[in-house]
Amino acid sequence: MELSEHPASASDAGLEQELFLWEHAVVSVADIRHYRFDPGSGFRDYQTPAGMLLYVSGGSGQVWLDEVPYHMNRFGLFHGGKGTRLSVVPAAYPLECYIVLYKARLPLTGKRGWKRMPEGVNPFGRQYGLCPENPLLFAGQLMRMHERWRSASPWRRLYAKASLLQLVCEAYEELASNQGAMLQPDLVAMARRSISQHYHEPLSIQELANMLHISYSHLHRMFKQQTGESPQDYLIRKRLEAAKRHLAGSPGSMRDIALACGFNDEHNLIRTFKSRTGMTPGEYREKMSMKWRDGGIGLAGTGLYTDGRIEGQFKLQHKGDHTMRTKSKANLVLTAALGLTLILSACGGAGADTGAAGSSLPSPVSSEQAAKAPESGTRIVKTVKGEIEVPAHPQKVAVNWYLGDVCALGIKPVAFSGWKQETMPFYQELDGIEALKPWEAENIMTFEPEVIVTYKAEEFDKLSKVAPVIVIEESLSPEDRLLFLGQALGREAEAKAVVENFHKKLEEAKIKLTSNQFADKTFSIMEDWGPSGEWSGVAYETGSRGGTLVYKYLGLKKPAKLEELIASNKKGRATLSYEVAHEYFGDYILWFRQEGKESEYAKTDIWKSIPAVAQGRVLEIPGNYQGLFYYDDVGSLTGQLAYIQDKLAALVQ
Repeated sequence: MELSEHPASASDAGLEQELFLWEHAVVSVADIRHYRFDPGSGFRDYQTPAGMLLYVSGGSGQVWLDEVPYHMNRFGLFHGGKGTRLSVVPAAYPLECYIVLYKARLPLTGKRGWKRMPEGVNPFGRQYGLCPENPLLFAGQLMRMHERWRSASPWRRLYAKASLLQLVCEAYEELASNQGAMLQPDLVAMARRSISQHYHEPLSIQELANMLHISYSHLHRMFKQQTGESPQDYLIRKRLEAAKRHLAGSPGSMRDIALACGFNDEHNLIRTFKSRTGMTPGEYREKMSMKWRDGGIGLAGTGLYTDGRIEGQFKLQHKGDHTMRTKSKANLVLTAALGLTLILSACGGAGADTGAAGSSLPSPVSSEQAAKAPESGTRIVKTVKGEIEVPAHPQKVAVNWYLGDVCALGIKPVAFSGWKQETMPFYQELDGIEALKPWEAENIMTFEPEVIVTYKAEEFDKLSKVAPVIVIEESLSPEDRLLFLGQALGREAEAKAVVENFHKKLEEAKIKLTSNQFADKTFSIMEDWGPSGEWSGVAYETGSRGGTLVYKYLGLKKPAKLEELIASNKKGRATLSYEVAHEYFGDYILWFRQEGKESEYAKTDIWKSIPAVAQGRVLEIPGNYQGLFYYDDVGSLTGQLAYIQDKLAALVQ
């Protein structure tokens, strides 16, 4: 086992050498990217194609440069060379990221040229994390760089290069003067990752502490403070989780499983398993076998997660990234008999009606498969990742983001990635469940889901080793998405009922909102983010915060000046300075408050002079109701509609 040591800070002489190389380097900017990540999202192990300067701000989270994690709070500046494996993982609040990818080389010709980099000095490959003394300088410069980079300006590359060098200069100035605090690697995160990757080896906690260059007691204390368990307990838990997977999904002997999971022998496995779970490994295997048999033949065919270390011993066969589990002779006979029955029944029913007329949404489930679902226990779902076999009526569903859709079908998810808040219409369905962090295959697997639902196609390969994965494109409308999911999970009736109820209430609302009271009126959705900071001013919304409902479904108008701004900047969400924001307000205002904060803008004379404010046409939405307007699933849209109608009715009275 090896652990990457974090880069040490450079000496004054080293900084001078690095600055000298920066001064003479040939530098060009390859790309400038901007991301906003909510908790539970982010990205992992992105290998940078060029040198990288990363600025992260907003909340707290972890940034990994190769094997070295850094914990940042509010903001951080990071640098890495080409090929750095970059991960950004938000914690409690969203993170805003700017990434500048650049290429740098030393001149190769001329009397002053270099044929190679001076030994031991490589500023373009150096990794570090810095908490800058002046974060607003970096934030403002990067925002301008990104905006200029996206424009068609002929000097955008020159501007980007000049701005990058200015940022590098600022960073080195802080490094040299110790104004900015160097971010220290998160040793507990390094220890956890190392244990997760090497639990099957004869790993000792003392050896791990030595590799991290800290004492055993220091590692134990830090680990316990951050995770609530000791490093030894964490190691045992990872080994037992692996043992459970093998017991449930392979015919291996106790000795084979014990050695594959890091236990000394089968006796050590049995003792530890019994003391931690209250049952022996054999009893656990029998319990899982009974659950497997009760789940139906089709479900038994679902590929199980495998970590790749015990496959050879158990003769698992592979095709691509999918795994096939060896079946018992009895199961093979039953499967063959079932297949013959289906072939005969299909031949006999060739003339049956196979489609639902007039459906505007292509069915994700073929009618032939739907017809055989009760018999086989599975159905075929057509997704962007191909045809996926899923249980006909799954009860244990893990979901990333599409939380409201799953709950609307009457399914309580076993695990989810997203936000949970008490004003969400489906909040009661989440009683006793918290968001899963991090949203990773290893963590999801502990909940034993039958199906995983996600919007991220890039998650498919990893998560499909845990359970069948249904990827639903974000381009689908909320109704089409729910109907798709209802068909895929065997809840068509529930999905149609929710959609029909929404359409009924929507038509009723439209009648009221096209009356003389609201005819030709404009509506704006606004929120005050304060007079200073990276995301400051008054923000307008057109998609989130009820924008989908107000503009797309109700068909209400935006102010003309706001329409012109959006047509120009192509942004459905942005902030306006306090000085000009009043020009973009409509006849009615949906005014979102931030929980626990007073609006500084609402204290100004400008606010009081806005016609909608003076005439009492402000629908104020308290901060604790942010959850109601967070998602755009049909259930949430229905709740938003009722809330807005009640608010408008109160204003009219």
